[in-house]
Amino acid sequence: MRCQADHAQRCQWISRNGVSLKLNSSSTTESVVMVTDSASYADRAVYQCNCTSGLPGAYLYANAYVNVVARRPKIRTKQLAHWAWANASFTLPCRSEPRPAKVEWTRVSSATPSKQVDFLNGGRYQLLGLEWGGLTDLTVDKLQLSDGGQYRCRLINQFGSASVQQNLTVLQPTRVLAGPADALADGRAYPAEAEELRLPCRVAVDSRLATIPGSNGVVSVSISWLKDGLALTPSSTTLTRKIDSSDAKAELLEFEDWLVLSPVQPQHAGRYACSAGAVAMVTSMRSADPGDTSYTGLLRVVERAESAQEIAANWLQLWPGHTGLVIAVGVSNANVINSVATSYAVEFSEQYSSYTRWHAVEHCGSVTDLRCEVRLLPSLALKFRVRALNLAGAGPPSDPPLDVTSDSDCRSEPKPPSANPTELRVDGGSCHNNVEILGQPPRLRIRWRPVSPLAINGPGFAYSLTVACEDCRSAPIGQQYATRIDGFQQDCLVLHSLEIDGKDYPIAAYRTYRVEILSVNNLGNCCTNSASKIAATASASGRSSETAPEVAPKRLRQLQMAPATAEVKAEQVEPSEGADVWLAWDMP
Repeated sequence: MRCQADHAQRCQWISRNGVSLKLNSSSTTESVVMVTDSASYADRAVYQCNCTSGLPGAYLYANAYVNVVARRPKIRTKQLAHWAWANASFTLPCRSEPRPAKVEWTRVSSATPSKQVDFLNGGRYQLLGLEWGGLTDLTVDKLQLSDGGQYRCRLINQFGSASVQQNLTVLQPTRVLAGPADALADGRAYPAEAEELRLPCRVAVDSRLATIPGSNGVVSVSISWLKDGLALTPSSTTLTRKIDSSDAKAELLEFEDWLVLSPVQPQHAGRYACSAGAVAMVTSMRSADPGDTSYTGLLRVVERAESAQEIAANWLQLWPGHTGLVIAVGVSNANVINSVATSYAVEFSEQYSSYTRWHAVEHCGSVTDLRCEVRLLPSLALKFRVRALNLAGAGPPSDPPLDVTSDSDCRSEPKPPSANPTELRVDGGSCHNNVEILGQPPRLRIRWRPVSPLAINGPGFAYSLTVACEDCRSAPIGQQYATRIDGFQQDCLVLHSLEIDGKDYPIAAYRTYRVEILSVNNLGNCCTNSASKIAATASASGRSSETAPEVAPKRLRQLQMAPATAEVKAEQVEPSEGADVWLAWDMP
């Protein structure tokens, strides 16, 4: 609007609706121009112009009446990229002046034609603020991953239209894939003083967080641990991973953290959970990651059971010709919380060792029937003690141990052994490991599970072992090598040769040997059939260790040649020449 007059020295706009108006202007006889950008209905008013020639009383006033009428819409909102979390509500901005007569929001897709978004049917799309004039934002409720994409806001009136495009990326909230409940799902208790217990927290984070400006291609997640609903110290751990943001796709990145309890203590018992959420490293997100919290896992900690306070013995005749012992256990404080005994173990001492060793008696009584029946042995000087057991292990032994060796009534006549070794195995390994060592002479390893001292039954106990080769070429097939192994604790023997009829035969490579083992003592052999007088032995077969092949193809010759191939031929090696112990030919 121009404010000017003939012969005027100075002109200016002085008021708006009678209120003083300050404008940046210059004194000129030409004109003073007032410009209003983006005129709105609020600019409707009466503006007054004043001009003077500089002489006293020489001035003129003129009024300008401004009325704002409709024009083509002008959008004030810039085109932006937006990020939002699934399941949340989000508003896409579209601000304009003046108020448009019609608003259209459409989804823009390069794959399919534009699809108009229906925001008037009461669905998840709603247009807010149209009644206030100038606000035509689109709010999407309960965002879904499929809501991501390009949106176009188009404003229309009788003078024209304007549009702006907004990009929306819908991110998946961080999810806990596995938590403490997965490690504690079986409901079992853990022993106190256990070496280590690791509780997992595995989470998934949307990789597209790396595309947000300011993230520098880094995805970060914060993991917190809770016990009985309270945060543990330190309160959280932040894990990060840098990825190429240009290759970021709609996929989940997995992070993993562990809560380590080492050693497990009674005060660790409780309900554990973990929570996780993406770390907000930029301001482009209007709301924080809602995150996720795992299911709660209950950790039960069991302390060692109380000691059995006393044991008493009563003699019974349990088997014909054998004396038996019934041990009664007395226990105090057996029902202390977190230390309840689940069973009791009766142990006996071993007289054959230079130091005292204790062995558990099998088939003992339960917690409800605190009795244990033990067969006494004629050649063992036995002492007994009792331990209370639970998940945390064995409690302290009863003290002092019960000594029954002084009572001669507990003795019975010695007998032959009542059991043979079990789990007999034959192979080519070593007693110190299970790996066959190449480059050494062939050998034969024999392993077994020793008999219990309760099955020895008399003096002079030993293992009688025989070995025979079933497919050797040099050693006599079927003839046996015999040896005696003293000491019931031995469980492994390695042979490099067999002495048969005064001649030494080395163990052949990869040959089948049959082994028999028998428990004996000064009173006879184990398990002798009373009718046939033949002892029942434990037996097994296996192959000795391997060596490198000692045969080569005979009469190897070339048949024909080509630039990339060659055809050769050799005569077959006969089994008598060792051909049965090689697998294949290798021709470099």
